[in-house]
Amino acid sequence: MKKQLLSMIFLLVFGGYAMNASAEKVNSEKAKQIALKHYYASHPNSRVSNVEVQNIVSSDDGNESYYVVNYQGGGFAIVSGDDNAQPILGYTDEGTFDPNSMPEGLSFLLAGYERYVNGIVSEGVENPAAQREWENIEQGSSSRLTNTTSVAPMTTTKWGQSYNNDRDCGMYGTYNKFAPVTGCETKSCGRAYAGCVALAFSQVLAYWKYESSPSLDFDWDNMPDELRNNTPEVEVDAVAHLIRKCGDLVDMSYSCNGSNAYSSKVATALRGMGYPESVYENRSSYNDDAWVAKIIDHLQNGVPVLYRGRSETAGHLMIFDGWSHDRYFHINLGWTGYGNGNYYLIDDPEGFTQYHGAIFNVIPDNIRKVGSILENPIKVKAGSNGEIDYVDARDNRSYGNDYNGYNNQSSEDIFYRFTLTKNSEVELSTCGSGMSDTYIHLLDENGNLVLENDQARESCPSTDYSYIKTQLSAGTYILVSEGYRDAYGSIKTQIKSKVYVEKPGSSFLNPIELPKPTGQNKWEYDFVDSRDNDSYGNKYVGSTNQPSEDIFYKFELKKKSEVEVSTCGSPMSDTFIHLLDANGNMVFENDEAYESCPSTHYSYLKEMLEPGVYYVVSEGYTNSSGVINTQIKTEEYVMKPGSELAASIPTFLLAINEPSRSYTNTLATYGLGDHFKGYYNQPSEDIFYNFELQTEADVTINTCGSPLYDTYIHLLTEEGVEYMQNDDGGCETYRQSTIQARLAPGKYHVVAEAYYYGAGEIKISIEAVNINPQSGPDFMDMSTGEPELLVDTDGELNIAPNPVGNVLNIQSAEEEIEWRIIDLSGKVYKAGNVKSIDVSDMNSGVWIIEIRSAVDNKKLRFVKK
Repeated sequence: MKKQLLSMIFLLVFGGYAMNASAEKVNSEKAKQIALKHYYASHPNSRVSNVEVQNIVSSDDGNESYYVVNYQGGGFAIVSGDDNAQPILGYTDEGTFDPNSMPEGLSFLLAGYERYVNGIVSEGVENPAAQREWENIEQGSSSRLTNTTSVAPMTTTKWGQSYNNDRDCGMYGTYNKFAPVTGCETKSCGRAYAGCVALAFSQVLAYWKYESSPSLDFDWDNMPDELRNNTPEVEVDAVAHLIRKCGDLVDMSYSCNGSNAYSSKVATALRGMGYPESVYENRSSYNDDAWVAKIIDHLQNGVPVLYRGRSETAGHLMIFDGWSHDRYFHINLGWTGYGNGNYYLIDDPEGFTQYHGAIFNVIPDNIRKVGSILENPIKVKAGSNGEIDYVDARDNRSYGNDYNGYNNQSSEDIFYRFTLTKNSEVELSTCGSGMSDTYIHLLDENGNLVLENDQARESCPSTDYSYIKTQLSAGTYILVSEGYRDAYGSIKTQIKSKVYVEKPGSSFLNPIELPKPTGQNKWEYDFVDSRDNDSYGNKYVGSTNQPSEDIFYKFELKKKSEVEVSTCGSPMSDTFIHLLDANGNMVFENDEAYESCPSTHYSYLKEMLEPGVYYVVSEGYTNSSGVINTQIKTEEYVMKPGSELAASIPTFLLAINEPSRSYTNTLATYGLGDHFKGYYNQPSEDIFYNFELQTEADVTINTCGSPLYDTYIHLLTEEGVEYMQNDDGGCETYRQSTIQARLAPGKYHVVAEAYYYGAGEIKISIEAVNINPQSGPDFMDMSTGEPELLVDTDGELNIAPNPVGNVLNIQSAEEEIEWRIIDLSGKVYKAGNVKSIDVSDMNSGVWIIEIRSAVDNKKLRFVKK
């Protein structure tokens, strides 16, 4: 190998430089231009304009393998000598390159780069990807100069093997102060070199500042990042003592010409110092992509890697402690900071790199292993397209049980963290795990539960695996994988994401809107939609949300309406529907349709709703997927007798002198609506009745003998507050209902309805027995039907005129009469004993008058004009 030294300073004038499509050699002028363009891209605020080509290395045929280009003010770049190779092989902001005084680590890197470039030249095969990168740098548009997932250098120490950072031996000694060999007067401050193995070892220990045994006695607080001429003795001794101890632990062979030890011994020593997972591995045991990925994974999880490199003549141990992009790693070379920078890790499996190795898992046991706690999860990286396709299989033993959220199992947990740069559809699973029964929890970045799953059902070959498929907004999330209960073993955790393009119907923000009704029934909908819920995402997260994907519909009621929603007849056999208000709050939901659909596993709702905006969410039960037929029908509500509290059907008034009163009626529930909203309300339609007691009475209410076999009744106060209720009992058919109660004087309501979603005819019987009858006028039943004659000896009682204006006359031969006028709800408006009644103060409408004489009782309806 020939080396040519050039000592030239160039002031560059920027001009166009066209790159050829075919491969070509790189001359020094082009190398300077590429180096400067790269510098500006990585230092956008710099004004550096001078660079110096310091060194050219030529292969045996005279071709320059690379150029080392020094920057004005410090730092240098290594530029390839052929544009079929990676353009920038290394770059640093530390020091000026001097070929006569190079650290061992830099020497081995340059030897590797020479072999790499010469090999490319010898092969003569064009590399379009590398040529494009040359063009990108020339144009200032290299995509590799920035990387949002890069890792900044972790180690801050800039220690060396002999001279301090002032390139001197210091007032109180320097890094090799306690090296055992003396007499090295002409170099290394009179003592043997500390050795690169001990130096890299000690700097990683200083990064963690951990010792498992008091006998080690390291003075971490007095270890500065650099030793200078004026550094206090206590600090010099603290650093030098640590470096010497590391040398002893690896059986360092000390000498004035260099101190040597096997790198693999560092891993053994670390395991004895409280770094139990530390392991030395050869690069040849991995394919190239896996080797690079393993280093990146360690760095992204905050763990430096001790890296062994070897040239044809010597080896060196250094620290990979940062990552820029692609294959560029930040290296602490162990030469008082000189040359620390980003270097390209070449792929040469048959040559130089076959001697490489690394010490992985250098993590102290007081720091929980990566993945064992929320604060130190395994970091999952997205691809260049922002999407994730990640699979990890590991045994959960020794990870600890740090997740203590809802449904936490006693099994040990593995934490993963992933970031979505865009709204995405995410699929999480443990399908195919060695552990047969698993549990997964999806958390937000603060550790709050978002979703969880125990049983995968049909989404995995075994239902005992775990599976979640949902849509998530851009952001950072945590996945916890664990065994069910206290299970342990290998868990195969899979995280996949696909950037989500929201389709109509996939969320509250983008629902399928029902077409506006037109024509005669302009307030009423009759809508049917059939679609597969696959790829709609799981955006609804209500109280009984299923892991199935959701389809959202939106409609607006202009008037109070009866609304019917169903999935009857869907190809998907088991469905779930949710009816929500305009704010997404649940109003009603249903899983089982009962007799309302041919199959009970379909879903059905029939409710009375006030005007407003509503949403329907259709989904499968659990994580079912398939075609759902969603039907939404509405009918404008018209109040009918018995349909709500305000239209309650009057039955009777029990007067203080009456021994008892009773009422029986049979009505169908169809079209009345579900207006009772008490605690035990059923979703079926309701019939309202009322009765009044003027005295304390024993009351019996039942639905015995109803054509509808399963009923429910409620006793309410006058204000509509639920007082009592009954579902089963008191009748020959146990599913019909009975209420018995002693009630105080007052007005009461009865609600009769079917159990759940039933519908049909209900026979209601109400009986009140006066427990203390008193003497007084005997008023009769308050039915609002045709006038009812209870006692009529001469048939003379009547009223006129009817309709009436201001005066209503009672026609009777008897001189003494009593009467009272009541409204349709049964409330007494006025009473008296005169035959001409002033009704001018009464509202227009239908009224009832009850008349009693010595020989006759009558109740008649009349109309007030």
